[in-house]
This record gives sequence, C-alpha cells and structure tokens, in this order.
Amino acid sequence: MTRHEFLAALHTLLKPKVYLEIGVQWGTSLDLADQTITQAYGVDPDPLVDRFGLFRLTSDQFYEAVGDDGDEILGGPVDLGFIDGMHLVEFALRDFIGMERLCAPTGVIVFDDVLPRNQHEAARKQCPGDWTGDVWRIDAILQRVRPDLDILMVDTAPTGTLVV
Repeated sequence: MTRHEFLAALHTLLKPKVYLEIGVQWGTSLDLADQTITQAYGVDPDPLVDRFGLFRLTSDQFYEAVGDDGDEILGGPVDLGFIDGMHLVEFALRDFIGMERLCAPTGVIVFDDVLPRNQHEAARKQCPGDWTGDVWRIDAILQRVRPDLDILMVDTAPTGTLVV
C-alpha cells in the first residue's frame, strides 16, 4: 500500500471535517480530502500547485500566525493532519507540536518518510532521489516523551508512515 492509498483510507475511515497538511509540493495528498466533507488546508513556502486553502508560508510562520487556536482560520480543530515538510527531525517535531495544538482531542497526525530504505535516504543532507532525512527518529522521541499517545508505524510505500 502506498502512502497515498493509506491516507485515502484514513480519510474514508475518519471523515475529517478539517484536514491540515504540512509540505504540499504537487498537492497529491491534499487532493485526497473529500471537499464535500472536509475543509482541507496546506502549508508550503514554495508549492508546485496553486489551490484554495494553501498557505504559502513555512510551517513555523503558519503556526506563529495561527497561534493556539486555529478555529478562526481553519473553521474548527484539525481532525486529520499530515506532516511531510522539511525532512529533518527537529522540523518534524516542531510541526507535530504546532499541529497538536490545533487538533481536536481525537485528532490523528500522520508523519511521512519514517522508514528509510538505506543510509543515503536517512542522511541529514539531502541525497539525489528519495530522501527521508532523519524523520525516522520522531518515533523514538514521541515514545519517550509522550507515552500518553497511541503510536503506530505503518509500512507504506515508499518510505513508511507513522500514525499518532
């Protein structure tokens, strides 16, 4: 199963009212949100697509602008979030902290790129081709500092997802 197939299944299962995605690029995963049910928003400083609900900001800028209550901007708390931004663990952790503040109590946050297939993909310096960076480290960090969370690693193609 690919990450997009998995995200589509989560949309079908959870039927989120508000979906937030960090790292949009072409908008493929953002387009999975059923626009009749979901208010879908994306955050990316340099996306390769133009669409409604897209914030052309870094995630740090977005979270600063939104503050602790995104209801006014997003129309409610985030039910489903997808983090696929900068592929370094410190960015992924900041994105999680920011997104969790905006989430409903039953909100689900999914990380992409947590199962690198080799050392080159897992390096902190971007390599040619697929690059996960060291986002894979987020699993151990969350397990250690947030034992209250339910965390599930899912082996999706090409480089895994982590569901929190």
